[in-house]
Amino acid sequence: MKSKLAIIGYGSIGMRHAEILKNNFIIRVFSKRKHKNKKKISFFDNINECLDGCDFAFICSNTSEHINHINICLKKNIHIYCEKPISNNLYGINNLPKKKFFNKCQIYLGYQLRFDYLILKAKKIIEEKKFGKLLHYRGFVGQNLTTWRQNIHYTKSNSFSKEKGGGVLLELIHDLDLIFYLLSEIKFFSGFSSRILFKNSDVEDIASINFKTKSGVVGNIFLDMVSPFHKREIQLTFEKKTLNLDLVNSTISEISNKKNYKSHIINNDRNKIFLRCHNDFFKKTKLKSFTKLNNTTISHNQKLLRIINSVKSKYI
Repeated sequence: MKSKLAIIGYGSIGMRHAEILKNNFIIRVFSKRKHKNKKKISFFDNINECLDGCDFAFICSNTSEHINHINICLKKNIHIYCEKPISNNLYGINNLPKKKFFNKCQIYLGYQLRFDYLILKAKKIIEEKKFGKLLHYRGFVGQNLTTWRQNIHYTKSNSFSKEKGGGVLLELIHDLDLIFYLLSEIKFFSGFSSRILFKNSDVEDIASINFKTKSGVVGNIFLDMVSPFHKREIQLTFEKKTLNLDLVNSTISEISNKKNYKSHIINNDRNKIFLRCHNDFFKKTKLKSFTKLNNTTISHNQKLLRIINSVKSKYI
């Protein structure tokens, strides 16, 4: 018999999760908006009814609601897959009921970019030191907020609202997470944020961060939601070569003074990236104890939020 799986929040990400998972689970969706039941998907306007009998919950609600929804699921001993970021502030994270519930079920953060084939390939090259020691990391992510979501006006989106957990730093926390995933923990950092286009918003629309990791890699990353076209690129400078990753067009380039070639990564569609992330989540729900895993997850996200809060405070 199929397990019941709840999806809390039915925006674009919640819809994607539902479509990917509906053939293997009984999908129950909690949404504040009214929806008619679909084939293999049932809708509820009461969260407790939605969670009744569920083994897993995917939290895809507003960032500002994540901690409340996590607490509800923890008390029901339901394994949690939470969309990033875990919260829009540190207060909620610091007050999660760790001792009482942390060993009973998993809290997993959906950093799907970790499962992009380009990122997996780059991680292997770094770990094997294929091109020598990694010296420098440069990241750039940009896309105009007006083009992010097709089903809602940008001024009504969570990204546009500080109260709902918007702003470029929280929205693009994936890319900050990749620094930790590919390299190591950030030891030193400095940065700034600003609002240069969406003057009628209360969130930052650009941010720049310089950093040095514990492993000695120096780098910088620039994030914006003002660029006229979508771009997500990482440049890794090694002793022997430079590696350019284009995550939008799924290409990887190896550049040296002797030869320059580009190889195209195929079958890197977004649903497969999500599916690899899902599989990692479900695999970890089979562990006998979750305390250490959950503490590591919470600690990592606290570090990310501290960096974000610091960069937000350097507003220019």
